[in-house]
Amino acid sequence: MFKKFLPKSNRTAADPPASEKNSRLAGERQQILSEISDMMETLGFDTEHLLWIAKQNKEAFSTLVNHNQMIANSSAENLEQAAFVEEKIQQANSNSETMNEHIRLVEEKADTVLNHITGKNDTIKETYHMLHDLTETLRITQETNLKLLESSQSIHKIVEYIKNISEETTLLSLNASITAAHAGEAGKAFAIVAGEVGKLSDETDSFINEIEDIVKELEENIHSSHASAKHSEESIEKLSGFVESTVNILTGTYESLTDIKKNMGNLTALSQTNVDVSSDATEALGLLASTISTSASQTEDSIEMIAQHQKKTDTLFSCCDSISSMCEKLQYSMCAVRGENDIVIGINPFTSPSDIKNMYQPVLARIFDSLGLKVKIIIVKDYNALGEQIQRGNMDGGWFSPFAYITAAEMTPLIPVATPLINGRDYYNGYIITRKDSGIETLKDLPGRTFAYVDKNSASGYLYAKHSIKEAGLDPESIFLNVTFAGSHDQVIQGVLNGEFEAGATYNEAYDKARNAGTDMSDIQIISTTGNIQKDAIAFSRNMDPERVRQIQNAFVNFKDFSGITTPVTGFVEAKDSNYDLIRQVQNAG
Repeated sequence: MFKKFLPKSNRTAADPPASEKNSRLAGERQQILSEISDMMETLGFDTEHLLWIAKQNKEAFSTLVNHNQMIANSSAENLEQAAFVEEKIQQANSNSETMNEHIRLVEEKADTVLNHITGKNDTIKETYHMLHDLTETLRITQETNLKLLESSQSIHKIVEYIKNISEETTLLSLNASITAAHAGEAGKAFAIVAGEVGKLSDETDSFINEIEDIVKELEENIHSSHASAKHSEESIEKLSGFVESTVNILTGTYESLTDIKKNMGNLTALSQTNVDVSSDATEALGLLASTISTSASQTEDSIEMIAQHQKKTDTLFSCCDSISSMCEKLQYSMCAVRGENDIVIGINPFTSPSDIKNMYQPVLARIFDSLGLKVKIIIVKDYNALGEQIQRGNMDGGWFSPFAYITAAEMTPLIPVATPLINGRDYYNGYIITRKDSGIETLKDLPGRTFAYVDKNSASGYLYAKHSIKEAGLDPESIFLNVTFAGSHDQVIQGVLNGEFEAGATYNEAYDKARNAGTDMSDIQIISTTGNIQKDAIAFSRNMDPERVRQIQNAFVNFKDFSGITTPVTGFVEAKDSNYDLIRQVQNAG
């Protein structure tokens, strides 16, 4: 396809000698091819970067559609929940109103009972006072009875005295009668008096006996009255105790009912507040439901719009992919006519094309410039393509990830010359990462989850991740709900961050780079870390001149001039094929 740049044979008599012309045309052709090669290299970086962005846009649109669909689903669920909550609030409102009515009835009953207690309490207090007065009256009665009893004792003494007098009078009458009988006629009058005195004595005895009976009956009545009064006093005292206790109980009941009424008033106010709040909440829920409904409708419109743009994005990605493929083919075609001092190196897509161009290409250019060579960089499509293109002779060498180097070395003989030092280390560590809110705390939590690898020829992004999962007693071929090959470590990290993948495989440098670039990694947690993995291999085809290979190796190992270059690379050490035997062992163990 580049024959149009070759000279044509149209010599005239005025033309310069053929050798001079051919030399000039060859120089022009080489210059043109060099310029085209430079443009193709730039175009290669740009198309790869464009493809990278298109892929990110495609994934972003896919994620956006999923998120909007989740929002739409959530909106529908929220509408249902809002309706459910509104129904429950209305029930609560109805219950509060019913409770208010019951509280009102309780307050009315409490008022009735309070009024009744107040009336009864006054009556009971009056009864208590009457009992107290009655007790006092009984006490006075008892005292009076005791005095009557004392008086009856005095009457007994008087009756006894009169009785004695009566007996003496009877004796005197008897003596008078005897004397009158002795006196004869002269004593008749005296006999009559003696008879009357005896009769009076008998009547006195009769009255005294009656008096004794009356006094005796009176004493018995006084004793009975005193005993009854005593018993009544005891009963009244007990009754007074009962009345006093009743008064205390009624007083306590009154106070309790008063407190209940007060609390009922507070409860009524609180219940009314609940009614008001429920009404406000119902109104707010109505507005919320309206807003959710509007949001759901807008989300559906957004989903439709995004879906349309997604189709355009897919078309754009397809076009970018086609352009990238054509550009890659053009670059490979240009490799066929590369100059003697041109070195073509392929690089695995382990990070973004812009990072490769800004962080790694300047280092390679400066190293090969020191040898008087011009380096051409091609970012290959995937990890396998690098070995394939070296095997075909389109490339002289490559910057391989560890596993890609092993795979490529099985395709075509390679000579490893150098390993880059990143922050002073010639090794790195693989990570398995998740979001902190994923519920995944250990490798044992991975079954049933979605997972992202980088590429099947990535050591940390595939080989070591599978090995770690197996060592945890799990089968990486069957435990996941879905497996994706994201194509780069950056894509894995972003996919885990935005929730596209629940977990993923990457390595420490990609993690640190994302964090240092300002990505918020606070939501990410590392659940597995590998041991030290040998870093990348920069290797060349065994078909290259061994002396040139040796010069290139020396240039890498002795390179120190990083001034003006922003790169994580801090130097190079000599690479050996045996350095990757541990990775081969892990591969074979899998």
